[in-house]
Amino acid sequence: MIDPYPLVKPWLMRLDPETAHEFALRALALGVVPRPAPLSDPILAGALFGRRLAHPIGLAAGFDKDARVYRTMFGQGFSFVEVGGVTPLPQPGNPRPRVFRLPDDAAVINRMGFPSAGAALVEYRLASQPRAPGMLGINLASNAQSPDPVADFSGLVARFARYADFLTLDI
Repeated sequence: MIDPYPLVKPWLMRLDPETAHEFALRALALGVVPRPAPLSDPILAGALFGRRLAHPIGLAAGFDKDARVYRTMFGQGFSFVEVGGVTPLPQPGNPRPRVFRLPDDAAVINRMGFPSAGAALVEYRLASQPRAPGMLGINLASNAQSPDPVADFSGLVARFARYADFLTLDI
């Protein structure tokens, strides 16, 4: 399999980090990102919450905030994928720029502030797909201007528990 990343990386690094992230999501949604060979070393296998995992490598919340490519990410080799943070109502998050590269550290600073398409759209995406092929987590967050964050969390748990293998409350 040819790794396109070395060819694409210089172009991606010229883009604003958030724009590069959106480009990656769209490429994954279109299926133009090659799939790596699966990790199959039995020494990596384990179990979590009674579910077998081929290995302990998962994708944390923040990459696929609105459940756009979570199924594809299992095909990218992750044993578990966490979508979100999902907020009850859509919210824009902080103004841009809000993601900053630290090239010397191969890292980024994230000050996004929970941009979210909202619970209704995320639930629609989850409900319209077959059950995830691996362990699915959903990260739940209160709206920034919520008058009752406790009600936000309890409503989100009730709404999303049926779709998830685990829920994370992002407080």
